[in-house]
Amino acid sequence: MVDIARYLPLSQRSGDDESGVTADWRPHISAGLTRIADLLDALSPQQWASASLCAGWSVRDVAGHLAWRVGSSTRELVRDSVSAVRLGMLPPARVIDVVSRETATAEPADLVRRLRESAVAHADGRGRKSVHELTEVVVHGYDLAVPLALDLSFSAVETGAVAVARAAGGPGVTRAIVRTRTLAATDDGWSVGRGPVTEASARAIVLFLFGRAATV
Repeated sequence: MVDIARYLPLSQRSGDDESGVTADWRPHISAGLTRIADLLDALSPQQWASASLCAGWSVRDVAGHLAWRVGSSTRELVRDSVSAVRLGMLPPARVIDVVSRETATAEPADLVRRLRESAVAHADGRGRKSVHELTEVVVHGYDLAVPLALDLSFSAVETGAVAVARAAGGPGVTRAIVRTRTLAATDDGWSVGRGPVTEASARAIVLFLFGRAATV
């Protein structure tokens, strides 16, 4: 079994052993971005335009979101968000959608380049490092790959950390589910929750926890 707990903040795990604890997910973020860029690099124009698992977004829109959300500095994210609100009189909830779609108007090759540049930056110790950034990469990576029936693999540590973070800090309905059910990833060897066990692949569990699938 993969010991996901050793990678989590103190508030999300038990015991006193601090060895191996990390809050720096940049190596994993870099690896994930590289895999996504490799996948996108081989897509046809039709595949770029096809629907993703993220409601209302095409594969290209999701790529634009990743290029902006993970590839931009915190200062750039704030600047772009404030500009979108001021110029478009947009409620904050719509800012991400608008800016992501705008970023996605770049040529596919430019989006791939930006993702690769972000991967290099994270590998070099630059860029945001939290599990939230890793979540963007894993969940939106699946958003791109699954509807195209393309393989996109993440490590057990990556999928497990994203699932546990969602179970601990997600919306109330998600927390309610894992209070009464244990979701066990048969391929990656981790589990989240308590109660009767439901077995599925790590990908299926992540997609369920993030509302991409109605059942697991």
